[in-house]
Amino acid sequence: MKAKFFRDVPAADVSKRVPAEFRSTVDVARLGNGLFTVISYPSMKGSSNSIVDSKSLLKALKEAKREAGRMVVVAHNFTAEARDLMEKENIIAIYQSDFYWSDESWTRIRDGK
Repeated sequence: MKAKFFRDVPAADVSKRVPAEFRSTVDVARLGNGLFTVISYPSMKGSSNSIVDSKSLLKALKEAKREAGRMVVVAHNFTAEARDLMEKENIIAIYQSDFYWSDESWTRIRDGK
């Protein structure tokens, strides 16, 4: 799953940088003011196939080349390890589903093992 990256996005424009399916999930008041780096994962039209695990997230964070400023990551859902990583790095996670996935359980389901 390939993420898109947007830099120096004003809080009011974050929702314009994510797939339409996720726009109503973005709470601009939660973001406050300032500029953001936005990492946006593709929507799957309501499908739970767009779960971001910690490996995918680490790859995206490296590619985003985080600079000073705040970061927002938007996807359908994240694994527990990905959420822990974002919390540790003070990254704002925006997601539609709160269903629990671990990296291991998601890999097992995704790969059919």
